[in-house]
Amino acid sequence: SAAAVSAHTQALQWLSRPELRERFLALREQPHEMHQHLALVLLNVDRFKPINDEHGHVVGDKVLQSVAGRIRSVARNGDFLARIGGDEFILIVHGLENIWEVEPVLSRSLHVTTSPILAGGHSAWIGFSIGVTIYPQDASTPEALIQHADEAMYKAKRAGGGGWAMWQVEGAAAEADTAPAIAAK
Repeated sequence: SAAAVSAHTQALQWLSRPELRERFLALREQPHEMHQHLALVLLNVDRFKPINDEHGHVVGDKVLQSVAGRIRSVARNGDFLARIGGDEFILIVHGLENIWEVEPVLSRSLHVTTSPILAGGHSAWIGFSIGVTIYPQDASTPEALIQHADEAMYKAKRAGGGGWAMWQVEGAAAEADTAPAIAAK
């Protein structure tokens, strides 16, 4: 599908805030989505800096390409994936009847980090710290949703990584999964 091709292409490119805003607004305005939720999922790759520092940027880039492929493999058809920072990805999961329908995607995302990534002759053990926020209940603009997802992601990271947290209205992220971080090998 065009969305899958777009997700594949965008995943390894930097996505500007205006481009992300355009994508979000397009998904939000789709007629079948009017009474459904969108989840904005921010995935930060745990233990990525040591990979880049020890093995160089070429290996780091291969790891990120593999990470993007792993996220795509667990996303639902039509969900949108983009790389927005050095080791950060955003996944927009849309068409949710209730907010907890995003949980299987989050669980699968954590599960794909249970085996090492082979890149440039090296094994890289990574994990994800994941922050989740929901449209329309948490915010109505992409900028506010990204900020909320970022706050929730840092809550997951402070809890040791390898898990996810959902943003709450009060600004406190509720721990939703306590999956243990995979020990660096």
